[in-house]
Amino acid sequence: AGFDVLQGFEVELVASDPSMNKVVDIAFDDAGRMWAITAVEYPLDGNESGDVVGMYRAGGRDQVLVFDEPWKPGPQTPRVYADGLFIPMAILPGTDSVLVGQGPDILKLYDDNHDGKADRREVILTGFGVQDSHLLPHRFMRAPGGWIYMAQGAFNSSQVQTKSGEVVPFNKCKVGRFQQDGSRFEVVGIGLNNIWGFVIDRFGDKWVQEANDLGYPVTPFEHGMSYPGIGSEKFHSYSPWRPTSTEFRLGGTGLSGLAQSGDSNGFPPPWDKTFFIANPIISSLQSIQVTRDPQTPHEVKMKRVADLMTSVDKNFRPVAIHFGPDGALYVVDWYNPIISHNEVPRNHPDRDKTSSRIWRIRHKSQIRRSSVDVSQAATSELVGMLGADSTHAARAAWHQIADRNAKELQVPLAAYASQKKEPVE
Repeated sequence: AGFDVLQGFEVELVASDPSMNKVVDIAFDDAGRMWAITAVEYPLDGNESGDVVGMYRAGGRDQVLVFDEPWKPGPQTPRVYADGLFIPMAILPGTDSVLVGQGPDILKLYDDNHDGKADRREVILTGFGVQDSHLLPHRFMRAPGGWIYMAQGAFNSSQVQTKSGEVVPFNKCKVGRFQQDGSRFEVVGIGLNNIWGFVIDRFGDKWVQEANDLGYPVTPFEHGMSYPGIGSEKFHSYSPWRPTSTEFRLGGTGLSGLAQSGDSNGFPPPWDKTFFIANPIISSLQSIQVTRDPQTPHEVKMKRVADLMTSVDKNFRPVAIHFGPDGALYVVDWYNPIISHNEVPRNHPDRDKTSSRIWRIRHKSQIRRSSVDVSQAATSELVGMLGADSTHAARAAWHQIADRNAKELQVPLAAYASQKKEPVE
């Protein structure tokens, strides 16, 4: 009742406590299932505790949850895929396993006996700094070439060890990427403070969000670039700062989620090409429309448009937002009077350890639809799915082409690519 949502949109409850506690992020797999991680144990400050690495590895009360049909009416009850975790901060489901970032490690969880529950864990990367639990590796995003992108926050210092034994320094605010098997890890971007929003759009462009409202709520991400951030590091002394000029602040120093509408049968114009920003500090989902300057593609022009949703209930804390396979926007609500790790003591009684909500925002004109299970599509169908109206289906199609090593599609893929042209905005 406290929500104020844009005209034409409606908000639906997908799930809430007591069926789940303190969900902190979600991700969708190629079958359309929604995976979630909880962070009941949050927060933990490594500078105030003892054997922090031991605490993470000993485990705790946190879980990996699965919603098999998230587009259906709620409130839904998830099933438990894994438990005994301790403040996981990142999740990415794959074809045969699920990646989870927890403490010093990135884990791969397997369901070998296919009973819907993880029964084996593999550490594929280790050595991440655990100085501050809200800055651990987060926002995993799959990209072509077998790479998974991730970000690290301001005050953690890491010596990342790969499966091959290589050790890569990874300190403070940086963007890194790793191979799914943990064989390689590399630093690809320096700066912006605490990137909690990371989007790869339909055309392969990468977009990131700076959390501390320094004027970069959304900006193009390019490999090898140096962005302003804590530490003021650069790849090279002569590296220019990117972006070169912006003063675009939204209010609130904790921007924590970024999503882009892109479905051709999703949000209607003018909301069909819009970035949405999760701003838990002021209990809002804000909206920005972005255009590139063809002469300087690393720069963008941003236009603030009407907020998608605000709430008079200041306990509403949107900490993650993602578009689902049904074209609706899914919102993780940390629902808590305390949002920051450091505004009150860690053990303050007002820190809510049970309340949790996931909301779905859809436009009334959208036709309700279930997800297409692309993981079960015939290989011969996958090239045609690359141009699907649904961004989720198109993305899942190239996932499946890669995971199946579908070399027999080389000719139809080349024909498809020759017909595509970059959009002109």
